[in-house]
Amino acid sequence: MKILAPLRHSDEVRPLLDAGAGEFYCGLAPPTWAGAFAGVAVHRRSSASASVPDLADLDRIVARAAGRPVFATLNATSYPAGAVATLVAFARTLVDAHGVAGVIVAELELVLALREAGLAGRVHVSSLATCRNPGAAAFWRRLGVSRVILPRHVTLAEIEQTA
Repeated sequence: MKILAPLRHSDEVRPLLDAGAGEFYCGLAPPTWAGAFAGVAVHRRSSASASVPDLADLDRIVARAAGRPVFATLNATSYPAGAVATLVAFARTLVDAHGVAGVIVAELELVLALREAGLAGRVHVSSLATCRNPGAAAFWRRLGVSRVILPRHVTLAEIEQTA
């Protein structure tokens, strides 16, 4: 089992590594997001207290993670017109230029767009997408996503059926 730990700042990496974290995730908005989509969440915890401050801090996180994967959340449950193209470009930048292992996504249109962009293998389906049964897991698998994060309330017996 790997411990997946959330981050708000690069200073949190070392204590979490020392505590046994094997993977990390963090929220981050594209630099142009506020100007284009003011007031719209990029991820489910889009407050300043739940987001990495900027790409420079993300770079420090990836460097300090000691080879452990870092994922970025783009997991709001809906986006306005035009936002998906911005998020696909941002996801490509995160993976190609900043060393992010992948993105955690909840919204189906974004998953499909990331798939079309060749990033399906870098997509983890967020618990917000509510994969609760084997049919849903198979659906996401057919889309090529690499991981499905099950909702917290799913029982072990339900997880066993979904595997």
